[in-house]
Amino acid sequence: MREQPELDPEQERESIAIPIVQAEYLIPSINSSVETQSTWFRNRSPTPDLATPRSDELVRASARAATKDRLLDFLREFNGQIIVDLGAGATENGYRIAMFANARGYIGVEPYHLDDLKAEFEYAEPGRSWGYIIKRYYKKELIPATLVKQDALGFLRLLPDSSVCIFAAGLDGFIIDNDAYCSEVEKEIARVLAYKGAFINYDSLFRLDQNLFNMENIQEGVINAPKYYLTKFTRKNPYVATF
Repeated sequence: MREQPELDPEQERESIAIPIVQAEYLIPSINSSVETQSTWFRNRSPTPDLATPRSDELVRASARAATKDRLLDFLREFNGQIIVDLGAGATENGYRIAMFANARGYIGVEPYHLDDLKAEFEYAEPGRSWGYIIKRYYKKELIPATLVKQDALGFLRLLPDSSVCIFAAGLDGFIIDNDAYCSEVEKEIARVLAYKGAFINYDSLFRLDQNLFNMENIQEGVINAPKYYLTKFTRKNPYVATF
């Protein structure tokens, strides 16, 4: 777990952990009784940087007065939705983005560093917990979260059609070096994406079919990381299935 912030003596000494729930609470029709892990993923070795997703810059952009309104508008499809964070890593960044975008719930999918991720969420020392800090910063109640030890494709295969929004940060070709696996993940994202939802891709290799999905980029003036990109995919016809 990362070093916790210094306690401000003026802060209310409140103990708050981010609320953890079962996946069925957020997605009642999830099919959690089947084995869905791909052979490629089962046989691969973890890569060192999987613990540190590249979502730090998005968190910073959500806090800057000059960029937060534009970023919030870009993430508007997350409002009221369940957000699935593929490759959540070992930090609460994805949860912060979901809170910022007024999501209804958050699911962090992480195959290697789930213990570290849980420690971040469950840490509840009065005045220092991330739950306390996030609640105080965003000035609203914490949304429920589910943390799942699973790879991206394996978890997506459990989800019902048109049920969630997707967020992926830093899942590049170094982390996913198998074209067939990537293609299967893209198909599953298209299948599970909520009709009026969005797939937000920050420097990840997944792409959706632009014959079926609108693609929008945001970069200049929002993201202070020129080599990375922030892309959004939404259905061209939100009432027609794309699978």
